[in-house]
Amino acid sequence: MKPFTRAIIGAGLSLMFTAATRAQSNWAVAPDNRGALYFCDIQRDKVWLWEPRGLRLLFDHNHCHTLVLGYDGWVYGENVGGESRAGGVVGVWRLAPEGKQEFLLAPTARPDPSIWVVRDAKGNTYAWEGNPETKGRSRILERSPQGELRVLAGDLWGFADGAGNTAKFGQVAAMAATADGSLYLADEGSLRCVSADGTVKTLQRDIFSTVVGGLPGIGGLYNHHMGIAVDDQSVVYVVDYGRNHILRWDAAHGTRVVFQSRGVANWLSSGGWGWRPTGVAVEKNSILVMEDWGLPTFAAELIGNPRVSRVLADGTVVKVTAVSNTVTRIFAAAILLVLGLAMFAWRRNKTRRSSTFGGKAKGEQA
Repeated sequence: MKPFTRAIIGAGLSLMFTAATRAQSNWAVAPDNRGALYFCDIQRDKVWLWEPRGLRLLFDHNHCHTLVLGYDGWVYGENVGGESRAGGVVGVWRLAPEGKQEFLLAPTARPDPSIWVVRDAKGNTYAWEGNPETKGRSRILERSPQGELRVLAGDLWGFADGAGNTAKFGQVAAMAATADGSLYLADEGSLRCVSADGTVKTLQRDIFSTVVGGLPGIGGLYNHHMGIAVDDQSVVYVVDYGRNHILRWDAAHGTRVVFQSRGVANWLSSGGWGWRPTGVAVEKNSILVMEDWGLPTFAAELIGNPRVSRVLADGTVVKVTAVSNTVTRIFAAAILLVLGLAMFAWRRNKTRRSSTFGGKAKGEQA
């Protein structure tokens, strides 16, 4: 495809996404208007594209907890560790609708905290600057498309509503932006909102866990387990990795759990091990949920991990896709078959030996 044609297609897709999307309604799993899904694969360090015709690898060597579809139709994501998965190295990339990838922040050990994946319809970028190890400053940064930086809200570490630097934040775990630049935050277990003018309001306190992950010695939202998505009606969905569920909040009804990760391992361990939610995307009459299970690659390929499901309004869960490996499954089935045949032969031989000894014993008694 010629560069000019590619540019025209990309511009058309960007206009389509901008017109259709008014809120950052996805986190770590991103559906587009063509019916495709972009999602992270934490276990294999890959980013996948699922389409109705099948699953396709977009790029490798990319450890990514965070991925969102922007208002411009580009997909924005993080790269923790770079090609070598070195500790403390972080990058931020974007992927064009026609498939071209470029770095906004090349992988570095000293990342600019203002370069992040959360953006409004005007192209302003929003990020959190803070370090839970030192607990000095905690503030929300806004970066314009021209690179101009300002502190939108916050300053000293703490918890307080207010305007600008009178507001206080703790460890911000996740963030989502509406088209006009309003932000929804997960802050120390509480849901908070920052308006475009920097006014901070707490919507509800202590409603989700504070287990967020992160990188030692590096503040910001890099490598976090928790996520937030918001629809165009200001309904907020929180990926609560620590409690194994997706939480829904709206101003009229408050909070309720709309999805709980389940499985035999979850049941046996009372939720301490097994499937956990790592992503959410809001659709018209349903939500998409991505789940992950921290297993070795062989086991992940065997069970289909990560997996993406659609949760309907009545709570019905429908599988959309999962990352598995046919060769691994055939190999595992072959091993089980061999073990089964060996067990059958052993039991049959044992039965014959028992019958032979039994016959001899009867002959000796006679």
